[in-house]
Amino acid sequence: MDDPPPGWCRLALELAMQTAPRTAWCPEPVYDHAGEWLPLAAIRKQLEDMAGGAKKEVITAALGWASTGVWPRLGNSPAFFLREAIHAAQGRYHTGAEPGEAPTTVSPPPWSVEETRWFTSATVEVWYEHELFCWAVGIAEEAFELQEESLPGSGR
Repeated sequence: MDDPPPGWCRLALELAMQTAPRTAWCPEPVYDHAGEWLPLAAIRKQLEDMAGGAKKEVITAALGWASTGVWPRLGNSPAFFLREAIHAAQGRYHTGAEPGEAPTTVSPPPWSVEETRWFTSATVEVWYEHELFCWAVGIAEEAFELQEESLPGSGR
């Protein structure tokens, strides 16, 4: 399946981000409260599990919105990961028009079957298949550093 024109993709992702459910929730690892440090790999695994637990709802939400124009009600975790996937797709499709690109408009969903497939693939599927690991590693490293600073005996 070919992507729609780049201008359409950028505008579609912008529309999705503007209308997607919002949440203030962020995934945070559960630290060992017995005073033991949680290994970096365990923190990363917790984050990946949180994202994996929301995957079905995130896919269903993306498909539902693109095919009906209505976002379903989402809990905090699926809403967070949906927005992460859309944001990552925006980064891949850039924000500015290419030189010489014809002006493009995007109608709000419902979209065609091909456009719906593209949207779901470009956002949710790519994020879960290719970007989840890097996201989890980055967040886990930050959490591990905070843990080192805050647990007794850290020397900081």
